[in-house]
Amino acid sequence: MIWLRLFIHRLCGLFLKRKMERDLEDEIRSHLDMQIEDNLRLGMSPEEARYEAMRKFGGVEQVKESYRDRSSLSAVDSTLQDLRYGLRMLWKDKGFTAIAVLSLALGIGANTAIFSLVDTVLLKMLPVKNPEQLVFLERGDVPLGPQRSLSRAFFEQARAQRQTLAGVCAFETDPRVNVAFDGQAEVANAQRVTGNFFAVLGVNALLGRNVTEEDDKVPGAHPVVVISHGYWRRRFASDPAIVGKIISLNGHPFTVIGVTPPEFFGAVVGEAPDIWAPMMMSEQISPGYSFKRQSYNPVYPVLARLKPEVSEQQARTMLTELLRQTALEEVGIEIELWSQERQQAFRRQNIALIPASRGFGGFASLRMRFSEPLRILMAVVGLILLIACANVANLSLARATARQKEIAVRLALGASRFRLIRQLLTESLLLAGLGGALGLVLAWWSNHFLLALVASGRSPVSLNVTLDARVLAFTAAASVLAAILFGLAPAWRATAVDLTPALKDSSRSAEGGARLTAGKSLVVMQVALSLSLLIIAGLFVRSLGKLYALDAGFKKENVLLVSTDPRMIGYQGKQIAALYQRLLERFKTIPGVRSASLGWAGLLSGAWIKNLGTLHVQGQPAPPGGPNRPQIVGVGPDYFETVGMTILRGRSFTARDFDRESGQKAVIVNETFARYYFGEADPIGQRFGYNAAGDESEVVGVVKDTKHSSLRETTQSAFYGPDFGQRDTTFQLRTAAELTGVIAAVRQAAREIDANLPLYNIKTLATQVDESLAQERLISTLSGFFGLLSLSLAGIGMYGILAYSVSRRTREIGIRISLGAHPGAVLRMVLRQGLMLTLLGVGIGLAASLGATRLVESQLYDTTPTDPVTFVVTPILLLTVALIAGLVPARRATNVDPLIAIRQE
Repeated sequence: MIWLRLFIHRLCGLFLKRKMERDLEDEIRSHLDMQIEDNLRLGMSPEEARYEAMRKFGGVEQVKESYRDRSSLSAVDSTLQDLRYGLRMLWKDKGFTAIAVLSLALGIGANTAIFSLVDTVLLKMLPVKNPEQLVFLERGDVPLGPQRSLSRAFFEQARAQRQTLAGVCAFETDPRVNVAFDGQAEVANAQRVTGNFFAVLGVNALLGRNVTEEDDKVPGAHPVVVISHGYWRRRFASDPAIVGKIISLNGHPFTVIGVTPPEFFGAVVGEAPDIWAPMMMSEQISPGYSFKRQSYNPVYPVLARLKPEVSEQQARTMLTELLRQTALEEVGIEIELWSQERQQAFRRQNIALIPASRGFGGFASLRMRFSEPLRILMAVVGLILLIACANVANLSLARATARQKEIAVRLALGASRFRLIRQLLTESLLLAGLGGALGLVLAWWSNHFLLALVASGRSPVSLNVTLDARVLAFTAAASVLAAILFGLAPAWRATAVDLTPALKDSSRSAEGGARLTAGKSLVVMQVALSLSLLIIAGLFVRSLGKLYALDAGFKKENVLLVSTDPRMIGYQGKQIAALYQRLLERFKTIPGVRSASLGWAGLLSGAWIKNLGTLHVQGQPAPPGGPNRPQIVGVGPDYFETVGMTILRGRSFTARDFDRESGQKAVIVNETFARYYFGEADPIGQRFGYNAAGDESEVVGVVKDTKHSSLRETTQSAFYGPDFGQRDTTFQLRTAAELTGVIAAVRQAAREIDANLPLYNIKTLATQVDESLAQERLISTLSGFFGLLSLSLAGIGMYGILAYSVSRRTREIGIRISLGAHPGAVLRMVLRQGLMLTLLGVGIGLAASLGATRLVESQLYDTTPTDPVTFVVTPILLLTVALIAGLVPARRATNVDPLIAIRQE
């Protein structure tokens, strides 16, 4: 304790001594500055005034030692002194510091938040061993999409290839499985993988072991699963004895053999399955799967790991040769009957190696859907940071003018211009550092909001956005860049002073017109950039508004969707149809339910079946052009009435249409189908089928065109058939009561019929419409927010430059008022200056926007890049904000007292 007390006393003594030395140094400098100013009033030159002050103060050498150039200090000591002095100056000017730090925090925080999302979705590598060695194998001679899948024969041959590849695996995602444990069942996400999946990725189990090739040899022989760390923690409360326990998947017992590491989420960004099972257990895990039917289906995606010593070109050459050889074996002598062009196309097929270090980014993946919006948002927040830097630079220019006497004195005392620039840049770095720190807090706080926007789509999204070392490095780089952008020009101009007038009392004569010009230029730039961002945001908001206002062909209000899949608990064939009939009848009896029906999938769910055959209309030739692939929609009774679709001609389905033994095959077609196949003829009574006879189905009605997969899609031809289905389905319930009570009653009704029946995706049709617009809502919401933020920063910049101008012209304004100028004339004079700057910025911004909006045209819907409403309303909004920002300094100018203003200088 004695040593601790001595240490505290010593520390306090050092602190007091340092404080006394600093106070003495400030006093010495104050007296010296006053003496220099007195000498200058006597007519001495700056050099003579400084020398005489030093000599009179107590010896030239002694004072020079006190004001020695810090270049003689060590680099560490000099930097520490710069930091201490910079902090003191920032603390002294708290208003400037607060505004500057907040502006930078908003700019840096916005960039950090969007970058952390971009990093997670687009840039971050898979948390596996040597991810740079991973590639996806696809057909390189066909368009992008599922068509690039590979044959199962090629996949098996590639797995056996050991000279070039260290391993080849495949995986398939099952959106839902029914997991029962300890008497409780819930729906989870599962993935079926080949036995070497974890070995190819190089992932070791946290507990137990992973699925191996021995588990994936015989269909149905090894009912084992590996669970994710998140699912283990959430469902099993991190039970360390989970390995070896039995769980039920879709009614089949499986043994838990391992738990994955916490950072592992699979090979697809955003999916994060709860369970991995061997591919050979597909019939038990995936309802309706059959190895006999699937043996000829292609494999997609295929993941491979290259050997370190093998280049991509070598692997591509070998795999292309293997692909052609395998394809030739499958075709056989039939190739001789093909045309010359088809044979040449067959011989041109090749393998493409797609880098897989950042996960699967194929058709309809999270990366594919959000890559373009995220890049646009990254450019937007970059402009926000530029506007914030311009704002702080503008404030720094005004502050540097106020500090001109301090800078002139330091130059007169012998400090070099480079030395002062370094000091001012140190202050800028401190500001940027404080702004970056606060920006990190804002980014961390906003991450939850960003994740909610990304995950609000139709498909479940699992992302873990963290402020890791990469994000911290980005924030540090952004802060340094910001400090250079807003600090260098003001520091350079602040040190370019004329010593003699700067050290005299007349601040008016020391004012440099260049600084005011630089400040005006920064305001013009802010206005131009803000207008461009506002116009882009306005286009996105207009586009989203038009999507919401679009007539999709149905009425989304008061419709509840409930999905189920009885195959998860063992129902098959006619049992499923009978169960759906009982559920439908029971749902109709729920209080508050006006009507109920079912369909293969909910509207705008994205899960629609497209006819792959060619339709033939009885008595009519095939329509010109390529084959039309109409959508097939199986629906239940009262479907059109429940979802609010309008029957334009004919009738809806009746109970007789659902009787398969009646021989009636009635269908209802949409308007597009009727126009394409029947033209101007009456479609009612027309018959069509999949063969030339065309006698399979009879058109009994025409329904209004409806958006099925997406509100953006061009309406496609579709026909609806009566069907209770033998697969998963979605019930639609039109309600007239509060939904919370209806949902509880639906769950109770399902339990009464079968307590084990899994229900999922319980939501309203309006919610499903919102989820289908997740991508548009993300970019519209964020661009709108950033547009308003840029507008606020531009308003602050306009206020700052006008307030600065009024303060510098106080004497002039006082003289004008004393000579009889009316306050209204003074008000107009100040406002005119602000409006001229705004109009110049608006002109530049409109010209820039005409080019910038072309870059986002692909993200717009029914809105042109030169939308007149946006290009008219946005400048008016900006001019209004500029006018409001200029009113405060303008009114202050009208209240100037002429006597005080004239006496001021």
